[in-house]
Amino acid sequence: MRSAVTGKSKSLDSRLFAYALAGGAALVSATPANAAVIHYGGPTLDTAGSSFNLDLDGDLVNDFTFQSGAGDSATTFDAVVSFPGGGVTDPLAFATPVNATTTFNATSPYKLTKGAVDQAGVVTSSGGPYAIAPNQYMGLTFDIGGVAHYGWARLEVYGTGTPEVNGLLAQGQLDVRLMEYAYETNNRAGIAVGQTSSVPEPSSLALFALGAAGIAAMRRRKAAK
Repeated sequence: MRSAVTGKSKSLDSRLFAYALAGGAALVSATPANAAVIHYGGPTLDTAGSSFNLDLDGDLVNDFTFQSGAGDSATTFDAVVSFPGGGVTDPLAFATPVNATTTFNATSPYKLTKGAVDQAGVVTSSGGPYAIAPNQYMGLTFDIGGVAHYGWARLEVYGTGTPEVNGLLAQGQLDVRLMEYAYETNNRAGIAVGQTSSVPEPSSLALFALGAAGIAAMRRRKAAK
């Protein structure tokens, strides 16, 4: 008789565990099956006194063009990014969600920063959201087949200059380095700034954990009887 009860108990535990696994799998798969994060980690792209194009999804259509700016000590100059569609954000904190609710600047070209150079050839950023600084994060949205997708980029804005010599005005230049970027291939899914791979939604993992905890609690109650 005892063995029959034990066998029944094991059978029930097995079924419950299978249900929890199935439920967890269903919850995890609620994230679109074809969702994937594409991450580019180098080599660095640099405007270097000119510009560079960024084709995020490799469809031979340039999604963004970053352009350097240059001038002398009597002027100011801008580094900008242009795009045929979509948009960019002002600087974002690491782990900030980028999705359909994000506020994007859709006017192209978008001014990253305004620069000025003093007589000693020192370039400073005097306006615009992106200062002369490393590790600044930008949210991106762009079209694939006419549908919005979301991504992020890590940028460095830097300045170089030459001092005034023999009455010639000092010259300055603003450039942009793109250190890395990522985007989500599924249009229904957003991405977090700094995210480099696809992960199950935290809510799915939490519910699965609750299912496992429920099985453990049931076993403890049986053991107490």
